[in-house]
Amino acid sequence: MAVPKAVSVGTSATELIAQNEARTKIHIQNLHASTKLYLGQDNTVTISNGFEVAAASATPASSYVEERTVENSDFFYWGAIWGIVASSTVDVRVWEKERIR
Repeated sequence: MAVPKAVSVGTSATELIAQNEARTKIHIQNLHASTKLYLGQDNTVTISNGFEVAAASATPASSYVEERTVENSDFFYWGAIWGIVASSTVDVRVWEKERIR
């Protein structure tokens, strides 16, 4: 079982998780009560071009989840994931599941 990783994300792009070709599922959760998190593929992520993850962990919208299946295996993203926020610092949890080797 994978253990969630805690990452603090501020106004500079921060790598949340490195590239991993063995990844089969990724779950990223924004624990901040009011600040949105934005995700991207590299350190050029901004609040203008990033994928928005809403604030407040009590709602399903506060998480980003992707799972590799037979149907989407050609499109599943294994690369690094970076995060940034507009202001403040947010507490983020990252959980990654890997295929059994």
